[in-house]
Amino acid sequence: MPSSERARPKVRLAFALSSEEKLKVERYAQALGVTPSELAREAVAELIFKLESPSTETLQEEESELAERMKKLENRLAALLAKLTRASAQTLYFSTLPYLHGGLPKEPLPEGAMKALWFESRNFAGQWLKRAMPASEQEEALEIEQEQGAQGEQVDSEGGQ
Repeated sequence: MPSSERARPKVRLAFALSSEEKLKVERYAQALGVTPSELAREAVAELIFKLESPSTETLQEEESELAERMKKLENRLAALLAKLTRASAQTLYFSTLPYLHGGLPKEPLPEGAMKALWFESRNFAGQWLKRAMPASEQEEALEIEQEQGAQGEQVDSEGGQ
């Protein structure tokens, strides 16, 4: 021990141990060549040190869990933004139809025509998203879409059983 620690006044701290624990402390102290009091002081000092400085393993585990959760959140937000952008593009497509085809239709559209327009709007939105997205993000979006498709297939197969 450094001489500065010896010069510090010690405060008495009393606590009770079971007889088995007391024997173990005495045996360990004897094996280390120190008194039971010195062994207890060292143990308390080490405990305080560990409590005041969290272990790096615990921090790394928490950081990796947090990183994983953040990645999932990022993927969900990206998917939501893609859906919102697709909906906006489809709205844009439908709002420009009257200007592209000489005005609003005079009669209601037949059901087949409405379905065709719906699919055209989806294609328009998909092309719009591809033009607006850099190549690296397109690859990420494709991977996310494939993961979500695989998860959807798993849910469908589980629900059908």
